[in-house]
Amino acid sequence: MAWFGKRKQEAPPVEKMHLRGLFFLSSVVLVVLTYWMLFDEARPRRPWKFYQIEFNRLEYRMVQDELKAAEQELAGRDAETRALEADLKKAEAVAEGPEGKKLQERKAALERALAPVSEQVAFTKASLDEANYTVEKALFDGGGTGKRPSTRRP
Repeated sequence: MAWFGKRKQEAPPVEKMHLRGLFFLSSVVLVVLTYWMLFDEARPRRPWKFYQIEFNRLEYRMVQDELKAAEQELAGRDAETRALEADLKKAEAVAEGPEGKKLQERKAALERALAPVSEQVAFTKASLDEANYTVEKALFDGGGTGKRPSTRRP
């Protein structure tokens, strides 16, 4: 419609609009703000990080000093270590020698002799557990006076 002979101008179609500059400018602003945000988060807002880095350096130096002291102490005990290693070699030689073989044979013989007794102990324990279960079940089912019977024999 025309009012007093003037026509409204129509907006150009979106396809014909030139928005390259606006898009480029908004992208640059976005990148700059992102870098600023990351810098602001890492440096100015966290001053304690510098103290933490310095503390970690000091702690590392202290651990290195302790390690050097421990290595020196270990080096001082080198003679004692050698003596203990020599004793270990002697003991291993005795264990591999005829005395060690005799002791191993004796141990095997004792274990063979102990096997039947161990088996009897296991069976006796199983029988005792069975009897104990029977008593407990009878008490639970109400078959008794509520008191546990004495296991002593007169």
